[in-house]
Amino acid sequence: MPDQSTNTSDDLDGMEGLDEGLGKLAQSNLGFFRELHKSEQPLASETLWVHLVHGTWANPENSKVRPTWSEPGGSLEKAIRSYAAPDLFQKVRFANVPPWSGRNSFGARNQAVQDLNKYFNDVLFDPGKTFGRHLVIAHSHGGTVAAEALRNLGPLASEFAGFVTLGTPFVQRVQSFEPPNEITFDSLTGLFAPAVALFFSLSLAIAFGLEKFFWLAGLWLVYAFVPASLCQIRKLSSFGWALCSITPLIALVFFWLALGGKDLESLLASSLVAAVVSLYLGPKLSSGAVRFLNASDSADSEEQMPRPIEVPLLAIRAPGDEASLAIAAASGAIFLSDTIRGVGSKLYTRIPERWGALLSWAIPLGLTLTMISAIFWQDSWPAVKYVRLAGSIAFLAPYAAISFVLIVILAFKFSAVILMAIACGWEAFEAPGIMKVYAEPLPRSRESLKRPMTLRMTFPTAADLDAMKKKSSLRHSIYEYPSVQEYLASWILSFIPQ
Repeated sequence: MPDQSTNTSDDLDGMEGLDEGLGKLAQSNLGFFRELHKSEQPLASETLWVHLVHGTWANPENSKVRPTWSEPGGSLEKAIRSYAAPDLFQKVRFANVPPWSGRNSFGARNQAVQDLNKYFNDVLFDPGKTFGRHLVIAHSHGGTVAAEALRNLGPLASEFAGFVTLGTPFVQRVQSFEPPNEITFDSLTGLFAPAVALFFSLSLAIAFGLEKFFWLAGLWLVYAFVPASLCQIRKLSSFGWALCSITPLIALVFFWLALGGKDLESLLASSLVAAVVSLYLGPKLSSGAVRFLNASDSADSEEQMPRPIEVPLLAIRAPGDEASLAIAAASGAIFLSDTIRGVGSKLYTRIPERWGALLSWAIPLGLTLTMISAIFWQDSWPAVKYVRLAGSIAFLAPYAAISFVLIVILAFKFSAVILMAIACGWEAFEAPGIMKVYAEPLPRSRESLKRPMTLRMTFPTAADLDAMKKKSSLRHSIYEYPSVQEYLASWILSFIPQ
């Protein structure tokens, strides 16, 4: 069998060689284009073009006030021009960048990357702009879009003199390799969650039926298949896994409230039927073969690292940025859930065969004790309290540990997915078990950074806070900071040809 890692490395080298060849061809074409037009625009080389890219929910076409901050003549341009003598900005032009939708989704940003990449390419081959210098200033997810668009330009991106991002969380979505006939889930949640949730729900349904609470029995019988069904709907799968994790706790609390925790005979007797059904249907509810995530999957994700950006980057961020806080919290929750999952997976693979055989007998033994305790449930028997205790332990023990781990893992993961969906887009709900979302202060790349990148933290001054208060702006609206506007003015002036 050929070495898959070697093939992958060869493929990456081949792709890099192809990209390099296409980049050289594009540079050659640009050079030929400039030769054709160099006599038509004698003053164009003195012009400094500034391209502003707006962020999420900031599409100018949806604004009631025009121009918006990101348009020529908008608040940012006016503020920048006010911080220097007018004659210094005579050579500066703010370009009319086509707006993107501004929707908070990976799909919308992917489309924006394609549109902005075409715009940047057109700018370089525009006779009126090709001889000038170019700067890009982008806010929020507009920085994610602009970074990817510049990355797609390859060597042509070096035609841009500088790139500034304002409050941008550089987001990248990485999906693990998934064979066509398998469904990849988290090592603990994939196989056990539907089975455990189904077991507790069916146990309760049968118990309420035996106690002649038929409406409760029907309610739980219908609910029994809801969590596993939601797991199969891409946009609702995260909610389905969350229901799987909390169903055991809900079921036990519900039974205690409904029957006062006294009449356990029906519950214990129904557990055997429910266990047989759930153990048979549980894996089938996962819709196919279940493959546990392992160490090899992380290598696959590293191979999806993008190329570095061929433009000097300055990332300006502010402490307390609302979007950054949400992403940081989500990243922390993902780290905790993945760590717990990884420990569980390692423990699972290290279980000796003899312990595995012992565990395989634990559940049938527990169910047998459950049935015995249900049959010999007589208060007049001297040993009844011990049999009751054995029955209760038999019902809870095989499932309590698994349910507890599920609740912990999925609580973290569901919280992380909710926060990621708010900050990065609803696609975070599609496959939380097989997808990682990276949100970092600087863009990731699979190679060392070839161009200088700088991260600058900006602490709001009193003037900044006052300006935000007057405009009811969030800290995320960093383009409204007077201190940032003044800094951008000096940064732009440093690129004006002398």
